[in-house]
Amino acid sequence: MEEILKSVPVCPNCKSNNKISYIIVNNKKYSCENKCNNIFECYSKKGYKCPNCNGFIPESHLKEKCIYNNCNHDLSKCSLDFMRHPFKTIDFIDKNTEFVKITSFNNKKNKINFIIDKILFLIDYRSIDSKVKIKQVLLETIRQLSFESEEFVNFIYYNKKNDIFCKFFQRFICNFEKELPVSFFIFNKFKTLSSIEDFGFFDGKTEFISTINTSFEAVNNTKDIWYDSRKKGMFTKMFIGKIISASCNGIDITNKIISYDFNKIVFTKDIVPGTEVTITHLMLRPVYNSSIFIIFNSIMKEIRAKLYEKI
Repeated sequence: MEEILKSVPVCPNCKSNNKISYIIVNNKKYSCENKCNNIFECYSKKGYKCPNCNGFIPESHLKEKCIYNNCNHDLSKCSLDFMRHPFKTIDFIDKNTEFVKITSFNNKKNKINFIIDKILFLIDYRSIDSKVKIKQVLLETIRQLSFESEEFVNFIYYNKKNDIFCKFFQRFICNFEKELPVSFFIFNKFKTLSSIEDFGFFDGKTEFISTINTSFEAVNNTKDIWYDSRKKGMFTKMFIGKIISASCNGIDITNKIISYDFNKIVFTKDIVPGTEVTITHLMLRPVYNSSIFIIFNSIMKEIRAKLYEKI
C-alpha cells in the first residue's frame, strides 16, 4: 500500500527561489531531488532560522554567514532559533498522483541502493571463491534495475509475481559478459574462465525451428526437456536462456529480434507471418531449478529483511 501523505518536505533552497523540489530521504539525510547546489545534495533535517531572510539553515551546514546567496547575513553575532524543515502542505492527495509515485519511488530505490552498498561491503572482505563475482554482479544488476524500473522496486518491496526474473536474468548475463574473463579459485585451484558458457548458468546449446505467428512471435519449440522433481516428476520444456542466432533460409536475421523471454521471441514486422525461422540458443532449466534463481532469491530475502530494519 502506498502511503497517503498530508505534508511533504521540500528543498529550502528551491523554495527561496520560488520553486518546488521534493526531498529524497536516504539514511536520515535529506537531499534535493534536483541537486540544486552542493549544500542541499546532502544535509540534516534539523536546522535554524536566519533572522534576516527567514531561510532554513541545516545544522550540518551552519556557518558564520547565511548560506543563501541573496542574504549572506552575519550569523556569528546572532542568537539563532530552531526552525522546522520546510514542508508543502497538501489538503488531499490521491495515492496514485504523480507526486506520490515519484517521491515513493525515489525513497524506495535509495534505500535499496544503501542496503546493496552494505551487502557489497561485506562481500569484499570474504574469501574469494567462484560465487563472489556472481553475487557482486547480481547485486549490481539489482541496483541498476531498481534505479530504472518502478516495477522492479515494487517487486523487491512487495514480491509481486510477474516476469521480472526473465528481465533480470537477461540483464545479469549481459553485465556478467562485460566482466569476462574472470579468475576464480575453484576446488582449491586458480582458474580463468572467458566464456559465459563456462559458469553453469545454462544447460547446453540447442536449436529449434519455429513459425512466425500473426503477432510476429516465434514460440519456444525446444525439444530438450527437464525432469522436474518438484512437480511430481513432470517433464518440462527447456527455456530460452540466451539467443545466439536466428536465421531464415540460411540468412541471418538475429538483428530482426526486438525482444525475447523464456518462451517466445518477438521479431520486427518485416518478418512475414508463416515464415520458418531457426533459433540457436543456450538453454535454461525452469527458473526455480536454476542456480542463478536460487542465489537471486537468497539475495532478495536478504534485501527484504534489511528494508524494515533501522539503517
